[in-house]
Amino acid sequence: LRQIGEYVKQHLPEWTRETGTPGVEASTAEELRREIDIRGRIVRVEEELKASRELMRQGFSAVDRRFEDMNSRVTDMQKHTNRWMTLISVFLAVIGAMPWIMGAY
Repeated sequence: LRQIGEYVKQHLPEWTRETGTPGVEASTAEELRREIDIRGRIVRVEEELKASRELMRQGFSAVDRRFEDMNSRVTDMQKHTNRWMTLISVFLAVIGAMPWIMGAY
């Protein structure tokens, strides 16, 4: 690609003169080289942005999975807590009914 780029840079002024482009001089050829360089940079920046977007998507996907895991863990903890609260409530009800049960004997 570098060889091709150098070749194009060397022959671009020649080609523009051959096509009959009016007003193409050495300074314009330099401007064309700068334009080509700038366009190359733009392409590289666009490729980097595309790669960055993909990395961001992967990161957000990992965060989503983490939130799902945490949600699952909280749900499991809530179920466990509900079981213990039910057991404690039954136990307290039995203890509260003990005087009534003992008084009946």
